[in-house]
Amino acid sequence: IKNSPVLVGKEDKHQFREQVKCIEHQYENAIMPLDSYNETFSQPGELTHDEAIADNAGLRAAFRAYRNERKLLYKGLQPKLSGLDAYTPDQLFFVAAAMINCGEQSDDDLLENKDDEHPPGYIRVNEEVKNSREFARVYKCPLNSPMNPEQKCRVWRYKKRKH
Repeated sequence: IKNSPVLVGKEDKHQFREQVKCIEHQYENAIMPLDSYNETFSQPGELTHDEAIADNAGLRAAFRAYRNERKLLYKGLQPKLSGLDAYTPDQLFFVAAAMINCGEQSDDDLLENKDDEHPPGYIRVNEEVKNSREFARVYKCPLNSPMNPEQKCRVWRYKKRKH
């Protein structure tokens, strides 16, 4: 719009494009074995980046909302679930988040859906938590381990609100 104020500066646009490229590269390098065909499955990052960006941002926003709600409800207590007491509430958050994409996919299913913009559940879960500092912290993943790479793709950055 001709006379509207600029909402996003050049530097912001550049950083956004760089982080989209980061997501594309990460997801196209996520490979699953197709044992039935003795080959591997991957998808072009350009195909999946919109869904990957949404998954990553959604996980971060959901974790922030969960932590805020937990502070209000439990006031610092760490409630446990019977049979799952080996896990902290924060760890169980990530287990529950992963279950959304839980399910078996045959090699034929994967190949049939290779042009889908949604990566397979296995890739969606693993790649989004690799970008989560919170996941690495609550599971104590060493830096540069498979689930805590030093480089994390973060398209959206949250700014702390001043009260």
